[in-house]
Amino acid sequence: MNNFSNCGANTENKNDDDLINAYIGDNVEAIRKRGFSFNTFLFGIYYVIYRKED
Repeated sequence: MNNFSNCGANTENKNDDDLINAYIGDNVEAIRKRGFSFNTFLFGIYYVIYRKED
């Protein structure tokens, strides 16, 4: 009988910080230390809608 319970599962446990560091790269610390962007908070959704129209 085949056991597929671990099929495709990564045996190494990685926390969220490791995955974010791998995804973003070298600039991860600069991005994390930035403050709150009020303009992005207000106008970010409009940019997303604009980009979706293309």
